Amino acid sequence: ELRLSNNKTEIVDYRLNVGVKYNILPGLEATLRYQYGKGVSERNDLRSQETYYTRNLINQLSQVNFTTGNVFRPVPSGGILLTERNSYTSHNARGQLNFTKQWKGDHFLSAIAGLELRTNSIQSSRGSLYGYDDDIQSNVLVDYVNGFPLYYFPFLTSKIPAYNSRYKATDNNFSYYANAAYTYKGRYTISASGRKDASNIYGVDANQKWVPLMSVGASWLLSQEEFYNLSWLPYLKLRITNGYNGNVDKTTSAYVTSYTSIYNTYGASTQLINNPPNPALQWERVKIVNAAIDFSLFKDAITGSFEYYWKTGKDLIADMPMSPSSGVTKFRGNTANIKGKGFDITLNTKNLSGKVIWSTTILVSHATDQVENYKLLPQSSSLISPSSIVPVEGKPLYS
Repeated sequence: ELRLSNNKTEIVDYRLNVGVKYNILPGLEATLRYQYGKGVSERNDLRSQETYYTRNLINQLSQVNFTTGNVFRPVPSGGILLTERNSYTSHNARGQLNFTKQWKGDHFLSAIAGLELRTNSIQSSRGSLYGYDDDIQSNVLVDYVNGFPLYYFPFLTSKIPAYNSRYKATDNNFSYYANAAYTYKGRYTISASGRKDASNIYGVDANQKWVPLMSVGASWLLSQEEFYNLSWLPYLKLRITNGYNGNVDKTTSAYVTSYTSIYNTYGASTQLINNPPNPALQWERVKIVNAAIDFSLFKDAITGSFEYYWKTGKDLIADMPMSPSSGVTKFRGNTANIKGKGFDITLNTKNLSGKVIWSTTILVSHATDQVENYKLLPQSSSLISPSSIVPVEGKPLYS
């Protein structure tokens, strides 16, 4: 069976990067970078007439006139060629300022600021050719609309499979960002970062497409203090951060999200609403507070860290049941808040060194979560499927 088909995929993918850097002042430089990417994947699956798939499809839709003995074949004799083509084109441009300065031996400052524009477009198409002859590149037109009685069960009808489809999607993103860190005497560090991102799937108005994200942090290299004298613990660092991350869910948008079904019972294409319009749709935001200790024991024979974190997810995007009388059974939007906490322990040990090296890494993690808020309509509670997640406020998500 494998020798009777010819399934071939060709992939071409290339990226072009260019950049320029200009030193404005000592310690201050400007950079401009651009990346262009393009990729194409083409797949040709030729199933000859000798394959089971093709023979079975031809036979099951064949129409036999038992009076004359004539056979009409809606699926013509010959091979079946299934084609698929996927491609993408991306542009990524970034302009950035970099600054570093050290003075009087005790002060060190590092900072960056910039903006970035990203766009990515993807396209795909699928097609099918029946009665295909690879030698002369010919095919036969078929009827995709009407159904034909099945040879083995004439009371049922079936249509010729139509693999023809086209798809296109474009994502545009824009970001401003900046972060800086200041270190004093190599022991005390404070840092701050901020960014503002925009995506074309959120908000109807321009200002609704943006989300501001920021974080602050501090660290103390305790082992470099003059009063520190623990020889068995030569490295000890304390650090803490507090900030927000953003997340995009591409399954929905501020506008009507719909998709097209190829054919209905009558051979016409149909448009199905996947999600109603939601002008208030906004980014998911996750607040994270992280406190940690980094350490080294016995001349780096044991190194590791202990981190404890508190996490809060705000405006999380999820499905919310709705009354079917509204025209849709579910609504996807900013429907929930969730919080959690936990810790991570990492231990690295050097057991043997030399010609034979033996090291060990031990990871220990523990986490809990709790649904803080879920915008469930009371009249919709009975519409939740027992096989899906049933969020309950005050309980873990999967409880």
